[in-house]
Amino acid sequence: MQKRIWGASLAATAVLLLVAFTGTASAGLIKALRLQVAGTPLAVGAPIVASSSNLTVSNAFWSMACTESALSGTIGQNNKAKDDFMPLPEGTFAGGGNEGLCADPFDFVTAWLPQSPAELILERKGNAQLRFARLRMTPLEDINKPPGQHEACAVSSNVVKGTFPLTATPQPLTITFTHVKMRLESSHGVECGSGKGHAPTMSATFTFTSGGEEVDDVIFEHG
Repeated sequence: MQKRIWGASLAATAVLLLVAFTGTASAGLIKALRLQVAGTPLAVGAPIVASSSNLTVSNAFWSMACTESALSGTIGQNNKAKDDFMPLPEGTFAGGGNEGLCADPFDFVTAWLPQSPAELILERKGNAQLRFARLRMTPLEDINKPPGQHEACAVSSNVVKGTFPLTATPQPLTITFTHVKMRLESSHGVECGSGKGHAPTMSATFTFTSGGEEVDDVIFEHG
């Protein structure tokens, strides 16, 4: 009888040790975000393009809509336990018939001119931050004037916050910004407006490609 009790005690101890070890191993894993193309993680420096067909910037007095917008750059960090990010120094806008000419009441020609290096940060909980976004909108009639004579509007923000779906199953990286408040910089352009009601908001949905291939996101356990 004592041998049976001793054997049962050893078996119970082994089970407890196995559970403890498994729990410790799981506790040592943390969730990380991976950007990938066809199952292969994107390397640092890989090209990235964020495209939108519904970018709008508007306030109480005017509205600009771009059906062709693209922010481009490279992968800055990926497949790590910390947040991923990508510098996005270049941008193009269209949808009003000419390069940079989106649909609005003043024929603004839109340019991507961040005052600090722009970057997109992706957080592991499905939140995104577009940092140092800045759009400069110059009336078409002023485009060919000498520098300093452009009565342009500029809207900017240190952080534009958005969200994207993120699960353990890979899916296309799609970031949505919804009526995010921005700042209207001081300007001599009468079209820009000033004062109460003139602070603009931005909305857009961006999808991502690298080398022409769809970029997926996935959350995974990282040891």
